[in-house]
Amino acid sequence: MLAEKLDSDYLALPHVKVAKPLYDFVNTDVLPGLNLSVDDYWPIFDSIIAEHYAENMALLRKRDQIQQQIDDWHHQQQYDADDLQSYKQFLTDIDYLLEDGADIKVE
Repeated sequence: MLAEKLDSDYLALPHVKVAKPLYDFVNTDVLPGLNLSVDDYWPIFDSIIAEHYAENMALLRKRDQIQQQIDDWHHQQQYDADDLQSYKQFLTDIDYLLEDGADIKVE
């Protein structure tokens, strides 16, 4: 088996820990319907996690930074239900809200 048993709750792949209930669910309920073997799926999953780890960590740091800015704003501002435009502008200024982009086509 690819995964090393950590304890009763998690299994260790080379780059990620997987909760045992998720590991079991994927193996017994998901993979058979996809015609993928356990030995094929988990190394691919693990490599995707490893490949995108740095980007995911950067996004999580950005999320934490934005959340801190929102928390600070609420501590410093008096909420005014009649002035939602200034709050919306604040959220836009910190990149929480983005302008609508061009339409995309998914194939």
